[in-house]
Amino acid sequence: MAPRQVRRHTTPIPMAVNSLGTVTVSGASTAETGQQISLTASIDQKTDGAVLTWEGVGCDLFDAATGGLTGEQDHDQTINLTFTAAGSYSVKAGYSDEAAVNSPMYSLAHNIVVSTPTPAPEPTPEAPQASGPVAYESASLQKVFTELYRPILCEAAGDGVSFDVKRDPASTSEPPNDGEMDWMLQWLSFHFTGQITDVRASGYFRLTLDSKQARVVPGGGATPSKVITA
Repeated sequence: MAPRQVRRHTTPIPMAVNSLGTVTVSGASTAETGQQISLTASIDQKTDGAVLTWEGVGCDLFDAATGGLTGEQDHDQTINLTFTAAGSYSVKAGYSDEAAVNSPMYSLAHNIVVSTPTPAPEPTPEAPQASGPVAYESASLQKVFTELYRPILCEAAGDGVSFDVKRDPASTSEPPNDGEMDWMLQWLSFHFTGQITDVRASGYFRLTLDSKQARVVPGGGATPSKVITA
């Protein structure tokens, strides 16, 4: 009978790493001023006790305007940077071993473009809303002009007693044409008994209910209480 064969199991002994591998840096490549970004360094093999350091290429990462790196982060695998000055920056990471047997290994430069954020547009203020007598009289005048003459635009002035009358919104005449504005003033005076302020240089007339008797007369024949030039 053949002797029984015994299988022997061996555990491989890991080989000590005695060289530094390839270093890479990943993370944001664009940012806005004041925005915090993160960068992470990795290496495919390293010696025991290898130390990681970060460097700016042509810039000082420890400066508050160009990174704000702190000494506590300098050897971390992931760092947080904040740039307060717009521009283009390059960062690299490097590993070196404590025994200095191997030359330090650095990553390629990781480029970051920092821009100034575009300010948000100012909100457009809402136009004053007409109410009470101003709403009634302005609507009445707009109806009269649209039916008898040509379209106009009436808008509340915001003081509670006045509304502005503008030329036909479809008009392309700029600056205001005096002939057109004279025509408008003539017919406004024919239909309104309150005060009229001539602000034609800005493209409108302001009608003010300056008394309880001030109103729009749809049939015409009115006389304004006063016509003044702003």
